Amino acid sequence: MPGKLFRISPRKIAANRQNALKSTGPKTPQGKAYSRTNALKHGLFAMDLSV
Repeated sequence: MPGKLFRISPRKIAANRQNALKSTGPKTPQGKAYSRTNALKHGLFAMDLSV
């Protein structure tokens, strides 16, 4: 609902912070190189589907 503020419990905030530590993306150079190709495979302007 627009304009309505909701209270978030401290337990929920702690859980969100804990989960955020896990979702930081690829860390290794191989993982980073692989993830760079996602835009080519799945992007709006992908030219070729066989990448």
